[in-house]
Amino acid sequence: MTDFGIRDPFVGIMKGVIEKIAPALHVSDLTHAIPPQNIQVGAFILSASFRYFPERTLFVAVVDPGVGSARRIIYAETPKYRFLAPDNGLLGMIFDEEEPTQVVEVSNSKYFLHPTSHTFHGRDIFAPVAAYLSRGVKPEELGPTINPGDLSPLPFTKPYQDEKGEWHGEIVYIDQFGNLITNFSQNQLGLNGKETVELRVKNRAVKGLAESYTQGNGEPIVVLDSFGTLEIALFKGSAQDFLNVKQGEKVSLRCQTCYS
Repeated sequence: MTDFGIRDPFVGIMKGVIEKIAPALHVSDLTHAIPPQNIQVGAFILSASFRYFPERTLFVAVVDPGVGSARRIIYAETPKYRFLAPDNGLLGMIFDEEEPTQVVEVSNSKYFLHPTSHTFHGRDIFAPVAAYLSRGVKPEELGPTINPGDLSPLPFTKPYQDEKGEWHGEIVYIDQFGNLITNFSQNQLGLNGKETVELRVKNRAVKGLAESYTQGNGEPIVVLDSFGTLEIALFKGSAQDFLNVKQGEKVSLRCQTCYS
């Protein structure tokens, strides 16, 4: 997963590096359309997707506005999955769900390409390290162990409940249909899809919880989506355009039967 897009050769070059070192390795593309340098969207997409891959999959996640700086590159394992990413909060949503069992700093240049550029660590560090790991290199050989508590935090605020019982969150992702995906999750709130909810964004209230996108009669609706989050949608239209909002917009939630 990267924010490289597909116009430039960056993704193809990374795959070329991997294939030279580990020609039998199977590489899948999650997406290369993360908005440039948008760690928040990258964190959400990765956390919404990883569990649908085979166990022990290694996710190479490059959304890295700090490339070439003192920021660390980390390798992390959870009980079922493995990740290679910059230490910038990109894995924070995953670690909220699955506590890491091992984290190491990727600093052993033995497994890098040389010369190593300051601007394309995807090619020179992430790709070769991923390939060498697939060939049996042990994580301990990559660098020193890191305490998970010392990792960079999520780059956005988690949902919280105020003293009046109202929840506050934000729009973390807008898909190509203009659906507004919030960070209010089914697990956190104990949703079963039948609650009476009200989402408010930019002083516009969207009430109820629809069973499908086809409801609403031309007005925005709230649905519990396939990611297990609350989203605002508009049947055959764009909720983003209708409400004139953008990613990062603050959202409040009223739900009498949600967990407190």
